[in-house]
Amino acid sequence: MCLVPLICLHVVIYTFVNLRRTLHNPVSVPPLSFAKRPIMPAFVTFGRILFAVLFIYTGATKLFAIQATADFIATKVVVPDVVAPYAKQIETATAMTTPQLLAIAVGGLEIIAGLMIALNFGARFFAMLMIIYVAVATVLFDDFWNQAPPDNAKMVVDALKNLSIIGALFMLMGYGRTTRPAEAAYGDV
Repeated sequence: MCLVPLICLHVVIYTFVNLRRTLHNPVSVPPLSFAKRPIMPAFVTFGRILFAVLFIYTGATKLFAIQATADFIATKVVVPDVVAPYAKQIETATAMTTPQLLAIAVGGLEIIAGLMIALNFGARFFAMLMIIYVAVATVLFDDFWNQAPPDNAKMVVDALKNLSIIGALFMLMGYGRTTRPAEAAYGDV
């Protein structure tokens, strides 16, 4: 029996029990002065920049190898019939195929979102865009459920990496643009 669903269920139950306990019995944590913890904002900024490098690099590699990216997208993405006439018009106007246009759009999104997250400008908005993008990309491109178990190991690892990236993006959304003292976030732990 696989333990992953049981562990996920345990984490969800533990989170809701602690959230309920925190809401009904708020703990008054006296704020520490900023002088006692001056290094936290520096760590958050450094972590945000290092995290954004992932998106900037992958976006740049997609743009530098547009045809390879477009070929990979063409194997997994099919334009729906409802959108096909509009996609054909855009293809005619730009003299590029839909997968090439998607490769440019995805590469541009990753670079812009990575820069905005690194610069802490619109971080919540771009984190939400990247959550949607990474979730859709995981479903479309890391379809480990369509492969036999020994052959799908790399896809499972890639899907789990994307899941952890989504978790980090949710943390960025929760932390937001302004820095807060660590005690406000971790006072009840």
